[in-house]
Amino acid sequence: MKSLGEAIKAGRLKKNMTQQELAEGICTQATISNIEKAGKIPAITLLLAIADRLDIDIDELYYLMGENTTKNGKIIKKVKVLCSQSNHKEAAALLKEINEAELETINEKKEYYYYKGITSLVAFHNFSDALFYFNLSNDTQGEGYISIYDVLGLSGVSIAYSMNDEDEKALVYTERTLNILDEFVAEGYEKSDTNDIVRTYFNSAKIYSKMKNYEKAVSLSSMGIALQQLDDSMNGLEYLMYEKAYNLQQLEQVAEAEKFYFYAAAIAMMNKNNEVIETVKSDMKLYNVSHFMY
Repeated sequence: MKSLGEAIKAGRLKKNMTQQELAEGICTQATISNIEKAGKIPAITLLLAIADRLDIDIDELYYLMGENTTKNGKIIKKVKVLCSQSNHKEAAALLKEINEAELETINEKKEYYYYKGITSLVAFHNFSDALFYFNLSNDTQGEGYISIYDVLGLSGVSIAYSMNDEDEKALVYTERTLNILDEFVAEGYEKSDTNDIVRTYFNSAKIYSKMKNYEKAVSLSSMGIALQQLDDSMNGLEYLMYEKAYNLQQLEQVAEAEKFYFYAAAIAMMNKNNEVIETVKSDMKLYNVSHFMY
């Protein structure tokens, strides 16, 4: 059965259009390539625009979009949710249900290796396995475009080195991560990638903070906050608010730190994130931060 990417490519070739011509005014050429070659599922608004330009019945593409989700794809989606909830051990157990030999697309392989790496690192503190899988993800070559897993794979290496207290190596990979993240964002990204982009800003900010580069940490936290506010999302926003508060405190910008500690605690309460609430309480006691008056 034809996949979504194959259907779009066939429709494009039928009209004798290049990827650039199809993308014009809709998205980037790299996004079209990503859809056709890596099985990327586009946002609904983007799919509607592509179907309209190619004169393809949108119902046909909706059907293929559902068919495009393989058994492995469904498992990876569950793994992604579990990791976002910090249930990395459960995610690691679920990954064992995937048969690596059945992974078909480049993106599937990069996703799988990334999540094998992050679960090895966070759930089991297995530095060696984490680096092994992150490097497999990074070494899986794409078709000339950047995917979110190119960003996350490099970020994973920087996190692993940081957790192993190899901070200079962590910094090298953090800088590489931010460079490729800039390219990824500039090419245009799907709304579904927002949380991964924000998480990358947060993890990078933590590494700069550990290196006592508090100004850079504040800047990266602000970028992540701005992106989530633009996306109208509260998911994980408490972490960025806390990270910004902590680094403002280190810069002795007490009044600003006070405000962001308040924001972090308030959002954490809304998101039922007790970990951040307790961390904020601990910091405010440690640094003698006054409660924010509003």
